[in-house]
Amino acid sequence: MSDPGKNAMLAQLLQQQGRPPAQVMGVPVREPYPSEADYFRANTNVGGMAAEDNQIIINPFSSLSDSERESVKLNEASRVRMRDGSIVPPAFDLTPEQAGRFSGYGPIDAQRQTIVGRVMSGDPSAGNITEQQQAYADMLMGRMTMPEPPTPTPRPNRYEQELKALPWYKEFPGGQKPSLEQSGDYDYEAAMAAGIRPQRDPYDGGRYHWASSTPDGTMLKSADHPTAWKEYHMRATGRNPDADGTTKEESERLFGTSTRPRSK
Repeated sequence: MSDPGKNAMLAQLLQQQGRPPAQVMGVPVREPYPSEADYFRANTNVGGMAAEDNQIIINPFSSLSDSERESVKLNEASRVRMRDGSIVPPAFDLTPEQAGRFSGYGPIDAQRQTIVGRVMSGDPSAGNITEQQQAYADMLMGRMTMPEPPTPTPRPNRYEQELKALPWYKEFPGGQKPSLEQSGDYDYEAAMAAGIRPQRDPYDGGRYHWASSTPDGTMLKSADHPTAWKEYHMRATGRNPDADGTTKEESERLFGTSTRPRSK
């Protein structure tokens, strides 16, 4: 049985983010085709699956509750994202117990994806999970439920004069001033509106740095920003990678992920 508390949390997260019922994390949900319905009818223990066309299908013959169905949808959406290149697949090792339990689940990548989905939903059949497996599942949950950063429209920044008056801006040499237009890889306007100001970073020689996100978790850095990965790392581990001396490459090896934007 899955964890009802986690199922309720997942359903609430989906509802809060206003995703249409026909999609979960941008992954379409469709009705099973006749052959798929026949399979589900004969296998009522299977809650759903990520079909070969990278769409989610739910077993109409299962006895899952509504919250459990939402959990299955999220798990299958994560499977699609792990296999379609939006998120680098996990690379963790399986325990001997897991290797035996999931040996019939296809290639090792499919086994890892299954374990991640079960960890995310609190399904105890994942077995005794490792720290690396938990960290990847936490990272993936954070990535998939993180509010999307707004797409700025190229235009003058309404806080331009205030930004130029900040000590941060004045530290840049004349020819290296950052662009303040709302078209770059950092949303200065949203940061200013949220009351955020750059702070000196002890891990970068005391230079000024802007926060990666607003207090409500909305990212201010685009997925292409060179240090966006640090925010993902901190959300997964609760640790500042600069404080630990962790590099981007080390973080990606740990979690098996990158900061590439998700496919739409």
